[in-house]
Formats: sequence, C-alpha cells, structure tokens
Amino acid sequence: MNCLEDLGVAKEKWFFMEGGGKVQFRTVPPAEFRKIQKATVHHKVDFKKVEGTPARLEYTKTDEDLQNEMFWDYAIVSWDEFAFRHPETKEQILCTSDTCTKENKMLLITQSSKFMKFANDSLKELSEDESNEAEAEAKNSSTSQFGDPVSEG
Repeated sequence: MNCLEDLGVAKEKWFFMEGGGKVQFRTVPPAEFRKIQKATVHHKVDFKKVEGTPARLEYTKTDEDLQNEMFWDYAIVSWDEFAFRHPETKEQILCTSDTCTKENKMLLITQSSKFMKFANDSLKELSEDESNEAEAEAKNSSTSQFGDPVSEG
C-alpha cells in the first residue's frame, strides 16, 4: 500500500549564488498557499445601476503586494555569506540567518533583478526536484524488489 507521508511538508534546499553566498529556499505547499490567498484575495459585491437598471456586481480584489510579501517571506528560509547595500541608508547588510528578515527579503526581491532571477530559478529547480522525487517514489512503489510490477488483488 502506498502511504503518502509528505502532507504539509515543504521541501528545503540551499542554493549557491554565482560569485559567493547561499540562500535556503523552500517550496510553498498547497495549505500555505491557501493561507496566503485567504489573507490577500477578497471577494467584493457592489450594487450599481447599469443603463438605469440596478445590478449586483461581484468581483475579487487581490492585494498583490501583500501576496508577494507573504510568498517570499515563506519561500526564503535563510541566507549566508553575501551582503547588499540598503538602498536608502547605504548601510552594507551582511546576510546571515539573523538578517534574513521579511524587510530584507523584500528589499532584495523587489530591488535586485539579479537576486529575483536567482530566486525564481532556484524555486523552479526545487519544484522540479520535488516532482522528480514524487515520480521516482511512485515508480518504486509500483514495482517489486525484482523490478516486476506489483499486482494488487
């Protein structure tokens, strides 16, 4: 019997930046993504006259800034061995686990195209790794120790 044991588990992995430094990312599991959506997507209803006739208008309004902030705050777990200069204070910030704050994550994601590309590429690779592992696990659970398909019945 196949038993899924990865419920609510986010896959984490360190990625190394060209030129030095590393960042730990994790996938955003469906339950966490639903929390983000619940906090950032709001259903609205308006009543307006359309060509003189009262009408009920339903639509959704998404706070995309908050959605991005919550996503990246969850996806970026930690970082180390690199630095960046704060755009306003010009202070150099050494990236350690202590400086991996929501504010600093958002500074890098929103103001560094190099970091944004690195983050997107890393999450894509992490997602592909997770998918490949799931496929391999499914294949292994459907064959016997001799490589023959397992019969169920």
